Amino acid sequence: MRCPYAEFLLLFGLLLCTAITVGFAFNLSNSEVTCIEEERQALLQFKQGLEDNYDRLSSWGSHEDCCKWKGIECSNPTGHVIKLHLRANYTFTGTLEFLSGEISSSLLGLQHLTYLDLSSNYFSIIPNFIGSLTKLQYLNLSNNILMVGTIPPQLGNLSSLISLDLSLNSRLIEDHNLDWLIHLSSLRQLDMSYLNLSKIVNWPDKINMLPSLSDLRLSYCELSMPVPPVLSHAINSSSPLSFLDLSNNYLNSSIFPWVFKYNNSLSHLDLSSNVLEGSIPEVFGNMVTLVHLDLSSNNLQGTIPDLTKLSLLRELRLFENQLNGSLDNVLGKLSKLQLLDVSLNSLTGVITEAHLSNLSSLNHLELSFNSLSLNFTPNWVPPFHLDSIGLRSCKLGPAFPQWLQTQKNFSRLDISHARISDTIPNWFWDLSSNINLLKISHNQISGTIPLQYFLTKYISSCIIDFIIGIP
Repeated sequence: MRCPYAEFLLLFGLLLCTAITVGFAFNLSNSEVTCIEEERQALLQFKQGLEDNYDRLSSWGSHEDCCKWKGIECSNPTGHVIKLHLRANYTFTGTLEFLSGEISSSLLGLQHLTYLDLSSNYFSIIPNFIGSLTKLQYLNLSNNILMVGTIPPQLGNLSSLISLDLSLNSRLIEDHNLDWLIHLSSLRQLDMSYLNLSKIVNWPDKINMLPSLSDLRLSYCELSMPVPPVLSHAINSSSPLSFLDLSNNYLNSSIFPWVFKYNNSLSHLDLSSNVLEGSIPEVFGNMVTLVHLDLSSNNLQGTIPDLTKLSLLRELRLFENQLNGSLDNVLGKLSKLQLLDVSLNSLTGVITEAHLSNLSSLNHLELSFNSLSLNFTPNWVPPFHLDSIGLRSCKLGPAFPQWLQTQKNFSRLDISHARISDTIPNWFWDLSSNINLLKISHNQISGTIPLQYFLTKYISSCIIDFIIGIP
């Protein structure tokens, strides 16, 4: 016969052992881990080579544990320094508190470093030894005002690198044809905007060799297309590239086949301010993952292709081209569209309520400098509330557009040269209180401007253009 008392003692003993074990483990996990002494010394040597005029590193050395120093993060289990975050700091008064001097090779004592941010400081060169910090996953050396020289090819040794930002160093030149880049097989984000890449002749092929790349930013890099273009793989790429910014370069329309390699993954595409010519390829209408599309400030001609399948599109910028025809292939089904800017083209046709009835998310509408007519019934209530309205040179009149009465949040309104021949209604002056630009000139508008409205906007430095003229 089993003894209930004995079973109770056994159970109690097991629970007590479990409690002691759990408590011991808890104490271990919460024990304070201090930094490694060799790494502490390496950081102090690094500090000695810096000019710290704003005492940003005043905490360095004031405490024995370097894991508590400003800009330092250590691994909890091991105490190794894993993050060094020394990005310049803007104070609330607008002062830039930066570091300058030498990026010392003493950083090689931090071989467990995975994150290094020295951006927005005044360092002058990228030292070669950074390529020996082989555990780095994040490297940001962007916007160092004095940075000169060339990109060291030793960066290609950072095979664990996930994010690399060298942008906004306009005097930094790539002199090694990006050959070092192809070794960064883990790289997901690459930003070299504002670097001089004019000597690179086969940059598209180098980008193709980055299998993990999802975010690429190469704006203001003086890029041009290879002659003949190096586009060795015509099929869609396996790279998950979703964000692509090649704006403000010298790219012509031969870039399109390379871009379309990422047809199934791109969600932000910016090719603005290049030298694109000819018509907009129909393929754009099948890029159903696009969220942002910017082809503005080019020399594109012809009609806009059918974009109604782009159900995810939020921003569409096609301004400052030579496009003609109507907006029938754009408006109607783009229910998520927030920004539409097709100004400075030669578009024609009539825009009706049906074109805009599904655009409930629209907050920026820019149709200026086209030959478009807006034809709405007097009592129409739009589904959107606009922040910015640009309708210069569009035909809105002769009656003053009553639908504007529903738009009470805008900060910018331009309805100049709009063929309006009417008295301005009193409700107009009760609209947006945060307006900073108002243009109604070159119409045949009559009425009285409330003195209080004028004084309020004058004091707040609002741009007002009330000049009455003949369209």
